[in-house]
Amino acid sequence: MFRTRRDGTVRGMKTPLLVPFAVLCLACEEPPRAPLPALPDVCEGTPARSVDFVTEVQPVLEAKCAGCHRAGGAGPFPLETPDQMRTMAGSLRSSVCRRAMPPWPPHRSCNSYVGDRSLTDEQIVRIRDWVDTGADITGAVARPLPPPTGLSRVDTVLTLPEPYLPTSAPDDYRCFVMDLGNQTDRFITGFGVEPDLENQVHHVVVFRVAPDKAATYTDAEATYDGPGYPCFGGPAPSTGDQAPTAGNVPSMVGVWAPGVSGVDLPAGTGVRITPGTRLVVQMHYNLTASTPGFDQSKVLLRLDDAVEREAFMLPFADPRWVRDEAMDIPAGARDAFHAFRMKSDLIVSRASKGVLPADAPFEVHGGMLHMHTRGTWASLSVEHGAQTRCIKSPTRVEPGDDLRIECHWNNEGPASSALNWGEGTGDEMCVGFVYVTAAR
Repeated sequence: MFRTRRDGTVRGMKTPLLVPFAVLCLACEEPPRAPLPALPDVCEGTPARSVDFVTEVQPVLEAKCAGCHRAGGAGPFPLETPDQMRTMAGSLRSSVCRRAMPPWPPHRSCNSYVGDRSLTDEQIVRIRDWVDTGADITGAVARPLPPPTGLSRVDTVLTLPEPYLPTSAPDDYRCFVMDLGNQTDRFITGFGVEPDLENQVHHVVVFRVAPDKAATYTDAEATYDGPGYPCFGGPAPSTGDQAPTAGNVPSMVGVWAPGVSGVDLPAGTGVRITPGTRLVVQMHYNLTASTPGFDQSKVLLRLDDAVEREAFMLPFADPRWVRDEAMDIPAGARDAFHAFRMKSDLIVSRASKGVLPADAPFEVHGGMLHMHTRGTWASLSVEHGAQTRCIKSPTRVEPGDDLRIECHWNNEGPASSALNWGEGTGDEMCVGFVYVTAAR
């Protein structure tokens, strides 16, 4: 299956990480229902008031924006100093009033998240008022940015074997096979990434490959020139725009995106790494706003010898979005949305390769959402009959319950075009990830 992207190029669109769900979820229809309420437009209808930049605005921009918008960072311009903030005042107002920045898709009506970058209504109004009253920065000085939170400890650092120069624009996917070298079972209990070139690392996904499947991936590394191998769409080897060819889909270990720091996984849980298991590190480089440079990023792991409960990372999305081009986002749409629900028990059993049985409850300890540049907000929930439950930590899920994801996009703009599911940065996605264990 091939689709034309917003930049006019064509990509193969099969996505291996969703393949296990295709058979099980074909009948998982999303019944008609009202979407979650849109967040209010707080920038209209109230007069601007005078605000103090140093105490009311600068701390917000430092905490919520400067982590990505700094020299060499993922943001296209820095916001580290008061002068830089004033220079970009007009863009700041527009972006925060549209809730396009900071990028934070989770809907605030459900769930709480580690490292929440979203702005409150009050903070948005403060920034608007500061801009509308002249963007004054009198008395402000540049100051050290708050340090990012991260892992409580780092036991292993996996560095890309040698620097890699992305060559496929605008999106280059490259996979690297890593070996922990462990002689006994170890458990990943914390995960993080230290990107080398933040302005071109779009995201990083780490998969684990069982020892009997490792040859597919190590052979791929030996086949291609330079470090790693091309892996558009997933960890399996691919050639140019062709869909990945490996039949076995590795399970996920962790996901990283700009603005996300390393985190300890929930206490007493961890992802098992058996001797001989390989970790495949998929690097997605986006070269839209940067000149290609050599990258040698690092994966940071916290490891333990034992945990109370083995954990699994479960991705889910509607396979029809991938297979049938069924995630239409019309050009000019202000609030396009799609939603999907699926039976959780069989999915979790398949994703855990039977370790978590289909007829037993399990617990969701946390979740992540992934969209691209047009995404505005999304939500994850558990559907228990007619009852909707937010995913708190942990949330018990009974056999027969559904997992539900809902995503919204703003596709307005003079140059907007119809969008659909795709792996490129100019395409769109709606993927949820949940971290699960057996129930207590």
